Amino acid sequence: MFPQHKQRVMAATNPSDSAIEEGRTQAGFTLIELLVTMVILSIVMGMTTLAVRTVAQTYVSLTGNTDSLRLNARAANRITKTVRGGTEIKVLNDVNLPAFEQAGPTDLSLYVSQPTPKKVRYTLTNDELVEETTEATADTGPYWQFSASPDQSVLIASKIPPESPRPLFRYYDSLDQEVDVTNPADQTDLDVLSRIVAVELTLTVQTTENTPATEISNRVELPNLGVVKQ
Repeated sequence: MFPQHKQRVMAATNPSDSAIEEGRTQAGFTLIELLVTMVILSIVMGMTTLAVRTVAQTYVSLTGNTDSLRLNARAANRITKTVRGGTEIKVLNDVNLPAFEQAGPTDLSLYVSQPTPKKVRYTLTNDELVEETTEATADTGPYWQFSASPDQSVLIASKIPPESPRPLFRYYDSLDQEVDVTNPADQTDLDVLSRIVAVELTLTVQTTENTPATEISNRVELPNLGVVKQ
């Protein structure tokens, strides 16, 4: 019985067996395993970066479109309200001045009926649309006079593409025929200006190069043409 007991104790306390077992439990990764892990991590990180970038670009695009629509709507409403108030100016012993002082594809100037009339001019320069307002002073030739320098100038829209598919302003007569103002001389001709009874506004805005352009089109009649301001 004694030899068996001794053999059992020696087998349990053999140091070489413990070292082998500990080496098995502490074994690390091989080089191939590390390389495979690094490749997988790189792919995951690339996919995550691409997803974040796509979400960010989508957000910027949606925000840009919303800003464009807001700018368009605000400027279009402002111009529509002004054009609706267009009126002729009484001239003593002569033909009345037409409601429009100038009518061009990118420039529009007209007299607006107020308690005191004013002249409002819209000018597109580069990609900015500016509104200039000049208050009238009482006179006896025409019953109202307007100074050459505006009293107020306001930027109402920007980021307008230089090559829009349609002009900013188009004009129509009482027969619903378009009034041709491509010739600069016609843009201030009184006979041509007196034919205009409606304006079609097409406002295009593009906030950034990466966002699509947004367009608002509206046709405005001039209900006050038969009412002469004097």
